[in-house]
Parts: sequence; structure tokens; C-alpha cells
Amino acid sequence: MHPPIPDNSIPPGACNAPLPPRPVQTNLDGSVPPGACNTPLPGPMQQDLPQRRSVRLPGYDYGQAGWYFVTIVAKDRCPLFGQIGEDATVGYSAIGEQVCRAWCELTAAYPRLHADAWILMPNHLHCILGFLPTPAGELVKTLGQVVGALKATTTRLTRPLRGSTDSLWQRSYYEHVIRNAHELAVYREYIQNNPARWLVRKHAGEATAAAG
Repeated sequence: MHPPIPDNSIPPGACNAPLPPRPVQTNLDGSVPPGACNTPLPGPMQQDLPQRRSVRLPGYDYGQAGWYFVTIVAKDRCPLFGQIGEDATVGYSAIGEQVCRAWCELTAAYPRLHADAWILMPNHLHCILGFLPTPAGELVKTLGQVVGALKATTTRLTRPLRGSTDSLWQRSYYEHVIRNAHELAVYREYIQNNPARWLVRKHAGEATAAAG
């Protein structure tokens, strides 16, 4: 059973697309060199991230059945989770592997949650979450509670690797309420193509630096 699709215009079973396979781990050991997080990513790669701001819809019930596009960003936008190879695949660090593990276990903790398309990038996570209707008498879990639980779990799991008790993530998160089947398809495609977009922006930044 999956959340109702906006406009009911997606064929049954379309939301059963498997989660992206976990890429082969690179030789990153998950440790963070001193001061590494003080070096921002090249400008073109930063442009792909939503700006952190309050975008919650006033009066909207974020516990009702529906679909959401969510982005959560690593603290200081530090590239802790891995790197993008020249073939546009993600090689995860040990920290990234732990985040993937927590994501894949999310639906076990929240049975009425459908984890759709997702991608863990070097310094952020994009995902689509679908909420099933809450049965009568059952405590409603909101989008904010689910995202908060994911952030708390991944922070705890990665503390030994990071050597820090600080949060793994920036405060808050970006979300967009998916209102129709077209938007759902657009965000799925955006997630699928994100590593390639990252690579293009990286090369654009390198070319600009070389020209300067």
C-alpha cells in the first residue's frame, strides 16, 4: 500500500521503484581532517542547494497523507558523505554509509511512511517521502518528526567517526509539498540526475578557476 498519488495519474505500482543501489565504498575512511569543514565547496556546487529558510505552509497539516520532497544539508555544508566519481556515481565515506543505513531502516520505524526516490550527495540528502493515511486512534507522526528522527539517528551513529558530539546536520530542512503527478515525476528525475549535475557544476568551477 502506498500514499495516494496526486491526481491519480500515475499507473499503479509506479511508486514501487527500488531504492538506489549502495555504491561501492571508496577508500575514504570517514575521518574528517582538522579544519576540513572550514573550506567551503566551490561556488557552482553550492548553487544546487536550497537556501535554508522557513518554508512551512501556514496551517498545513504535515501529518496528513501526501508526498514531500525534502533536502537536509550537512553542518557547514561539509562534504562528509563521500565523493562523486567521473562516471557520476557516488562513492560513500564511512559516514555516508551510516547515513544510508539509517535511511534504509526508516520505513521499519515508521510503517505508514513510503520512502521513494533518494540520493545522498557529498554534503546533503535529497529524498521523496510519502505518508499513508493514519488509522483511527493511531498517533500521527509529522514530516518534521520523521526528519528530526533521521537527523538524530545519523548524528548518533556517526559521532565516533566524526570525533564530535555536534549535530551532523544544519538546523531545519527544506521541504516542498508535492501537489500533483507531474511534480512527483519532476522531483524523481531531479534526484536521479543530481550526481551528474554536481559533476557538471564541479567542472564548471574548475574551468572558471583555471581561466582566472
